[in-house]
Amino acid sequence: TINKASQTLSIALSSTVLVGSSLTFTATSTAPFGQGGAITYSVSSGSGSATVNSTTGELLGISVGTVTLTAYTGGDSNYLSAQTTQVVTIVRGSQTLTITSLSNTIVGNSFTVSVSTTAVVSSGGAITYSVVAGSGSATVNAVTGLLQAYSAGTVTLYAYSSGDTSYMSAFAVQTITIGKATPSLSLTAASTTIRVNDSMQFIGASVTPLGAISNSSAITYQIISGSGSATLDPNTGMLYAISSGSLVVQLTQDADANYYAAVSPVFNLNII
Repeated sequence: TINKASQTLSIALSSTVLVGSSLTFTATSTAPFGQGGAITYSVSSGSGSATVNSTTGELLGISVGTVTLTAYTGGDSNYLSAQTTQVVTIVRGSQTLTITSLSNTIVGNSFTVSVSTTAVVSSGGAITYSVVAGSGSATVNAVTGLLQAYSAGTVTLYAYSSGDTSYMSAFAVQTITIGKATPSLSLTAASTTIRVNDSMQFIGASVTPLGAISNSSAITYQIISGSGSATLDPNTGMLYAISSGSLVVQLTQDADANYYAAVSPVFNLNII
């Protein structure tokens, strides 16, 4: 009488797996020539958790701690059933942060920084933000990621995650280029009509974007065309009417380090 022989299963592979990563475990049998029966795999949770492909032995780490991997065969016509177990330690995985939002903006603009992570089984941890001034300047809300551009040039944006129970810390860096903006000029006066030999005051204003530094260039008042005549102080905006007719007055502002040159809408004045 020839009875079934016993067999021994063994797993010869590292017992450490990262959270979010997978590793394929392969059990081998002492039964020769591929005998011994098909081997299946299962995993039981301990202080950690994982899943395993019952056919291939591919184990995916879910949470930090330990799990027990079992390899089992029911045997075949020549060999008895057998099983083996191995404790697998699931450790915190690494993650990569990528800043996916704008890398260009203009003075006075704001936007909310967005970041992606390779973490798959958890968020990877809360992300905080900071910015370092370079040739330009900006601020960023450490929690919300709202970035406000103040002056033209470049700044360096950092996004940092301290990690969580599943993933280690990570950070990302991006250079933000802040371009010049165009200020909005306005020109007003008390009336659109003036008599000869009378004077009137023009009021000009340069409106810079919210939160931005002001244009350093002075605004200039000028008469650009017309059939009448008058004198206009380019610095104060005081006009003195000399002869009747029409005039077109405009406000201009030169460019500086943060702003392009700008002109206001025209002001049409009648001299009677």
